[in-house]
Amino acid sequence: MGYHPASLGFVAKKRKPGTPELHTPHARALLVIQGSSEPVTYEELGAHLDLHERSAKRIVDDMVDAGWITTERKPHHLEFHINPNAKVSDGTTLGDWLNKHT
Repeated sequence: MGYHPASLGFVAKKRKPGTPELHTPHARALLVIQGSSEPVTYEELGAHLDLHERSAKRIVDDMVDAGWITTERKPHHLEFHINPNAKVSDGTTLGDWLNKHT
């Protein structure tokens, strides 16, 4: 069983290049990061998303580039901080989207 956008009535919209969509693993990654009480490593994030660690890093890099999250290096891990005021592809804020989906 896989994700199939047509099954959700999804219609692709034009968006700015480099802006992640929120119906992708990016959304699931945000929910994992937000819902975690402990710092999450790329390996753990990948495991939650059923992806390789490298793919999880690419997702995080996309979200950093879009301004959705920032990372802070700690001695044994990276700490992720979500920017709730960041704009998302539908024109709302990331905080609004997270409030609606958590």
